[in-house]
Amino acid sequence: MKKILSILLAVLLLAPAAGSAFAVTDDDADVWTAKESGFTLRIPEAYREAKGLITFSDAGEGMNPGSGIVMSSATYVAMPTEEYNALKEEELEAYTSGDIDALFAVSDKLSPVEWNLFNIYGINRDRGEAELRRFLLEKDLNPDYFNGDEELIAAVTAMHENMSFREIGEKDGLRYFVCSFDPEDQITLRAAGQSDPSWLDEFKSLSADNDSLGGCVDLTGGVKLAPAAVTGSRLVFETTDLEGKPVKSEEIFSGHAVTMINMWATWCDPCKEELPALAEMAESYEKKGCQIIGLCLDAEDEETMAEARQILKEAGVSYLNIVPFEGRSELLPNKLYPTTYFVDENGTILDGTVYGAQLSKYPLILEKLLSQPVPESDGDGKGAA
Repeated sequence: MKKILSILLAVLLLAPAAGSAFAVTDDDADVWTAKESGFTLRIPEAYREAKGLITFSDAGEGMNPGSGIVMSSATYVAMPTEEYNALKEEELEAYTSGDIDALFAVSDKLSPVEWNLFNIYGINRDRGEAELRRFLLEKDLNPDYFNGDEELIAAVTAMHENMSFREIGEKDGLRYFVCSFDPEDQITLRAAGQSDPSWLDEFKSLSADNDSLGGCVDLTGGVKLAPAAVTGSRLVFETTDLEGKPVKSEEIFSGHAVTMINMWATWCDPCKEELPALAEMAESYEKKGCQIIGLCLDAEDEETMAEARQILKEAGVSYLNIVPFEGRSELLPNKLYPTTYFVDENGTILDGTVYGAQLSKYPLILEKLLSQPVPESDGDGKGAA
């Protein structure tokens, strides 16, 4: 339970790991520039006078490419700056060395002292609060974080239901919201009541001023969103499998209610680690009219193709794996490895794209897609022949 909670809090409540970040100190500028998310924030005076360290992080769309959602956040750190910086150095060393036990040990020290102060999200495509809430809940309730802990799932769900949203404006097609979790929910979840009360009091005091943050934000725009496959568009292509045999998209997809396209690379460890489980999943879903195919993104020469075949053999994968086709990066773009798309028997792209290795999400999406009516095709092919 303790390890699960440490991982969860690192993913769920803290500032995004990707993108630029800085801490509030006497030497910092008065304005935080969140270039990836398209705004600047005039840092409130109360933040500068705080006993706790306040860090800002701007991930933009980097954590969820193709989502049309940019993310940034501020974190309150209930620990002296020197101690915190030393722990962050330990965390980085453990992460880069792959020492999982050391990473858990550092997380156990960090999770009780890092509390989410606020988030600023931008969402596109004429979507609003309801879609943003749904996206955040689905992202944060990834079963991989919980290991079946129903009590923890209920607590996080309740925290999301209490999350406040305030729209602050629109710029270049993005609607922006200041959002925050209830501080008491966070304190309860983190068992932070054991901390020095002065830290808790300051955190709650700063959180109470979140309603005024909108007046400190200036939207600058200029955000470059990652390309995304268009749901409802149709894939039409010709390529070969890893053995060099020609294949056509209509032949691949025909007769399967849903095809899961798992895009991976030979150098990507998370991609390779999930292959044995995907092999088992492919067998179990075959009788339901579903199939899994692989698209090896770096299989562009015979040496790499041979390496890919060996990796698949060792993982027990027998399902079809193909090589990149002309126009792949436009039709099925990716910024993370692996990236997984879902299409119907006509090659029409369905909802449910998964970024990164998230094994528990695949069956959930497959079952959801199988329960939906089959959409009618408009007959317009969109792809590279």
